[in-house]
Amino acid sequence: MRHDSSPAASAARKNRGFTIMEMLCVLVLLIAFMFVSAPVMREILVTMRRTNAYENRTGAWRSANRELSHDIWSADGVSVISPRQLQCHFLHHVILWRIMPKGELQRTVSTRYSINEKNSNTTQWPDAARGLSFKATAGGVVVARNYPHQMGIRLLSNRWLRTTSILEKKP
Repeated sequence: MRHDSSPAASAARKNRGFTIMEMLCVLVLLIAFMFVSAPVMREILVTMRRTNAYENRTGAWRSANRELSHDIWSADGVSVISPRQLQCHFLHHVILWRIMPKGELQRTVSTRYSINEKNSNTTQWPDAARGLSFKATAGGVVVARNYPHQMGIRLLSNRWLRTTSILEKKP
């Protein structure tokens, strides 16, 4: 085995590692980077959480709106009991739509004309009805948003459209 005893070789062996000052400088730079990037990462995570919640609410509202539109369209009669309750009457059953206090939209299907727990099937859409109310109009229902910058949706009853079409065809 060969040993180099030259001064250059011994100096190279001594300077292989890092000094404490170099390690402290790198550590200070890493801490500064963390302080600068932490608020940015926090905002990114908050934005992702809000976007995910909005997408979930939008999907729930679309699903509930599809069911509500179908119920109103195919019902024999529609009545608005209160701004938070809507009833769709069919030949052998009744469907009750309710806007719950926490913003859930609830659909209860009863096999008879009385809505009770024994003979009903309930579906809920959490957080889908925040700011909604039902209003009766000629021939349908308006699902109104209680915010001034958002418009409601007018859902027409098939029964109303059939009677209107018959009335319009008369000379």
